[in-house]
Amino acid sequence: HALNNMGGALQELSRFDEAITAHETAASAYQRAGDRHAEGAALNNLGIALKGACRFSEAITAHEEAAAIYREAGDRHAEGTALNNLGIALKRAGRLDQAIAACQEAVAILREFGDRHGEGNALNNLGGALQESGRSEEAISAYQDAVPILRETGDQCAVGVALNNLGGNLREVRRLDEATAAYEAAAVIFSEAGEPRREKIALENLEEARIARLVL
Repeated sequence: HALNNMGGALQELSRFDEAITAHETAASAYQRAGDRHAEGAALNNLGIALKGACRFSEAITAHEEAAAIYREAGDRHAEGTALNNLGIALKRAGRLDQAIAACQEAVAILREFGDRHGEGNALNNLGGALQESGRSEEAISAYQDAVPILRETGDQCAVGVALNNLGGNLREVRRLDEATAAYEAAAVIFSEAGEPRREKIALENLEEARIARLVL
């Protein structure tokens, strides 16, 4: 457990190569000990560290292995979390159809278990994969589903991210009044949360949406 915890701490410091080594060592140790559940957790954490290092193919493999272990162990909730992480890695690798499928499965499992925060995050990730696939209307629906769920859990930053993403899709389909409202709400949330970088992005997006409205 110490190695897994150390890997998590190293990830927080963006020391991804060291985190990868720690999680790989932990996963091997748990495998030798026959502790499948702990091995799955270490592989899931390994995948997150590999994503941080932009090693997406390896991250996909780690998350796929983690999901398979959890499935075998009958831990559906952990499988849903691993599938959500897998969806992110697949999206970053440009494998969008697979990313959408993984995120959709994650949403269904996490919803089944009443994990509202996990469900909200999975919907946000699903929206991102749909957005990159050019499926804007479906992405809008995913983000619109994510916002109230994340708001309910009190994760204001995640709400702001979902609203900013929602604004982008609404702007793409020329629903500019709605896009402006989404960006305004995101900027307020980021301001209140003390996230100046994200607030700046939301305000820049808001300005672009306002200009687009004037052009119409």
